[in-house]
Amino acid sequence: MHFFKQHILKKVLCISLLFLVKTNMFGYIDKAVLLHIRISNQHDTIGFNLAQDLPNFIYEQLKNNKLTLWDSPKKKTKINFLALQQIEKSSTANFINCSDIFIHEFWTCNKKTLSFVIAGFSFAFKSEQNFALFGFIDAQEAFAFLSKNNIPVNANAPADISYWEAINSKRFLFTIVQFGKKTLNKTDTQAAQLKQKIFNRKRTIIPSTPWEQSKNIGYELIDNLSIDKDWSIDLKKGLEEFINKDRFWVNEHGGKNLSDTNNYRTYLALTGLQIYETWQKRGNIVFYNIDSIILYVNNQKLSTFNNEDIEKFNLTVRFKTIADVLKEKEFQLNIITINQIPIPPNERAAYKKALENYKWTQITLYVKYTNN
Repeated sequence: MHFFKQHILKKVLCISLLFLVKTNMFGYIDKAVLLHIRISNQHDTIGFNLAQDLPNFIYEQLKNNKLTLWDSPKKKTKINFLALQQIEKSSTANFINCSDIFIHEFWTCNKKTLSFVIAGFSFAFKSEQNFALFGFIDAQEAFAFLSKNNIPVNANAPADISYWEAINSKRFLFTIVQFGKKTLNKTDTQAAQLKQKIFNRKRTIIPSTPWEQSKNIGYELIDNLSIDKDWSIDLKKGLEEFINKDRFWVNEHGGKNLSDTNNYRTYLALTGLQIYETWQKRGNIVFYNIDSIILYVNNQKLSTFNNEDIEKFNLTVRFKTIADVLKEKEFQLNIITINQIPIPPNERAAYKKALENYKWTQITLYVKYTNN
């Protein structure tokens, strides 16, 4: 009986050891990892430039005493804003011009998932002439600011991406320079192979950041004089009649000192109309959500009107509300901004075609090759 118990115990131990070996082969828990982001390695098809914009954002928080800058990830010494300015002066490098960002993370990985926790960020400047290490920002302290503020994006990115979402997306270009206790040379193929092995599309990344098919679009309506009933012309006429009915309303919304349009001094002319919407693509269908409109009366900009304000106009054009006319898009339009970025006049047609015919993650690429 005693021999039988020993046999069973040995078998259990063997199975346990085999399990531990397999677990060690295919995964790890809370592995310390250091990612390196170089500003010169980023390109616009990503949709944002974390290495360029994160230092600018962090610097503003430090300047306003909203974040703590530490000497290192060990957080032994605080660096106040005056001390940071002294570092900038002595190194002849500015924090906002950081060339390199290091993200300190802890990874837990197995065959199916990779989950990571961000511990913080280190900022540095490196050139042929000098090197400056500015310090470390704790991610937990910075989370409230990073998650509530949007990172600047170009036409390839979704609308309204926060800094935290951009960081967690892992869509920026980075190199693994520290993996556990092992330092990896960024030019070494081992670092690239390790990254490829981990991010092999077979694993689910946690937290995952959905990359929405959405854009913030600003546009102007184009009048089509070649047809009898044009929605652009009719909508503008309807709005012009609306503002002329109530001069007090116009004064109340920014039109107190209107200039003369050289027509009739008493008549208010609608001289401009800009529409701002969020476009969301699902499959091949685009849904349009109105964010705001801006009216220009006698060449003067009135207040910005949001969706609720537009409903209060109580205006119909050919039995349709303003919202109905804009959402149905039965008019010609000229795109003036995408994700708050102004579009050059000579590229507006190409951007419009890209939105209609191309992948929304590669809008600038389409425009680049179209113009060439």
